[in-house]
Amino acid sequence: MRLLPGLVIDRPGSSAEYLTSGWRYLRPVREKRTAPCARSCPIGNDLPGILYLVGRGRMEEAWRLLKATNPFPSVCGRVCYRFCESACNRGELDEPLAIRAVERFLGDLGRERGWRG
Repeated sequence: MRLLPGLVIDRPGSSAEYLTSGWRYLRPVREKRTAPCARSCPIGNDLPGILYLVGRGRMEEAWRLLKATNPFPSVCGRVCYRFCESACNRGELDEPLAIRAVERFLGDLGRERGWRG
């Protein structure tokens, strides 16, 4: 995330000024880059794509995307060293996402439901 050029953050005044002035229209600038978690995954899982699908309840699609690069998601979801979690930029805000647990969940769910990939 980058700040807009010339944007002054320390402004005196009440919070009402921030809600009624031009501040309410400012949005973060997003750049197209590989997510740090995906860069650190040694087997190259599409972690943002998998998490996107899981977040929308599309579990079988997420499982298929995971299986495209990881033939053993249940096993890796238990023994992985979690390089992705240590690189997760969500950790700067509070805690990194539990990506290994998501992989384990998807692997177990795929086995239970008999999905073939």
